[in-house]
Amino acid sequence: MDFHDRVSSATHLFGAVWCLFVGLFLVRITRRQPLSRRLSILAYSLSAVTLYTFSGLFHGIEHPSPETRRVWQLLDQSAIYWLIVGSNVPVAVYLLSPLSRNLQLGGMVLLAAGGTACLWLLPQVPHDLLIGLYVGLGVISLIPLRRYVQLLGWGGLFWIFLLTGFYIGGAVFEAIKWPTLLRAEDGRTVIGPHELLHLCDIAGTAAHLRLLLHFIIPFGWPPRPMEEAEGKRWYHFRGTGITNGVPNSGWRDTAS
Repeated sequence: MDFHDRVSSATHLFGAVWCLFVGLFLVRITRRQPLSRRLSILAYSLSAVTLYTFSGLFHGIEHPSPETRRVWQLLDQSAIYWLIVGSNVPVAVYLLSPLSRNLQLGGMVLLAAGGTACLWLLPQVPHDLLIGLYVGLGVISLIPLRRYVQLLGWGGLFWIFLLTGFYIGGAVFEAIKWPTLLRAEDGRTVIGPHELLHLCDIAGTAAHLRLLLHFIIPFGWPPRPMEEAEGKRWYHFRGTGITNGVPNSGWRDTAS
């Protein structure tokens, strides 16, 4: 590996290792939940690890020929589609009815498969087509937004908007080719728009993992006593959230 794009490579290789560790942790804490929910967590974790691994290697290894570089670039770009799908799998599995879940994820899989096929089969993919597929995936993911608000409340919605904002912000930096924060003495960009895109990706993933851990995964736990705290019994129920360190919609004080 020559690490020709050191910041881009390092950030996404770090993201791959981090997502692998956190993914294993999430699978472990959901071991008593239904298999479908555990598999949804695994699907998201694998999609994140795959993208960050391909991207980190694409920016880090030496490419002996343009053809080799193009293959790694296609792997990187293809994995983006499947991370978008994978990010929605746990949310759909935990929160939506089987019919709604299957319709939403089925539509997203078809679009992602179409985008992947275009990347590999067309000599030059029209830019408008790529943008249209990304927008289509985003629109489908937001169709059940009202349902998400009902179940997660504005606390959960905050993290959805935050992770979306990070991803969109990174894409804007890349599109407008601005800003450049650090240059080497030879004029080479060290931290520029593409590096900021990678950092925004990591921040968006962190927000998504927070959403899963504190707002989505608790839906898989049955109502049952969880702990004794100051003489009060707390029961978990559908919904979650913590305000100023005090359990609100996610924990119910049965003694009050």
